[in-house]
Amino acid sequence: MQPSRGVKINSIYYWSNFFRNPQVENTSIPIRYDPFNIGIAYAFVEGQWVECISQYYSEFQGHTEKELKLITNELRKSHSQNNKQSKISAKKLAEFLYSVEAEEILLEQRLHDAQALDVFQIIDGGKTQSEKVTDIQAHKQKKTLLEHPQDSQESINQNINPPSLVVYEEF
Repeated sequence: MQPSRGVKINSIYYWSNFFRNPQVENTSIPIRYDPFNIGIAYAFVEGQWVECISQYYSEFQGHTEKELKLITNELRKSHSQNNKQSKISAKKLAEFLYSVEAEEILLEQRLHDAQALDVFQIIDGGKTQSEKVTDIQAHKQKKTLLEHPQDSQESINQNINPPSLVVYEEF
């Protein structure tokens, strides 16, 4: 833990107000981070796990560890092509995250990460996002039918627009 900077994970500093305690400064503390959100880390301070926010939280929030690795590798590659020897900082990572080049690199990784997150939610006994949306829509429909049964047939009839229907055969 570095005074006034916090803890450093993968070139990114994370801060919590618990770090202001003089007994915590310049000590080694256990750290954990969420691989699906690099904007947040957790530190074990004063007998409890506390949330730590990254120095570029708004840029890193919601990005995954794998996305960070892809961006880091891409920055290193571009620096080696330009014969530059520079350190990859959190600021450079944050700036690169919002470039068009990064967007192209990260699209496929975001899909894989979303699928992995759904798998973890199912393992934990939860539902995937798409299942939750379907359940909410079904619940709203049932609630509407129970509250206004006389309106249900009218709303069904109103939703049918004969001119927009596909005509397969006319009689």
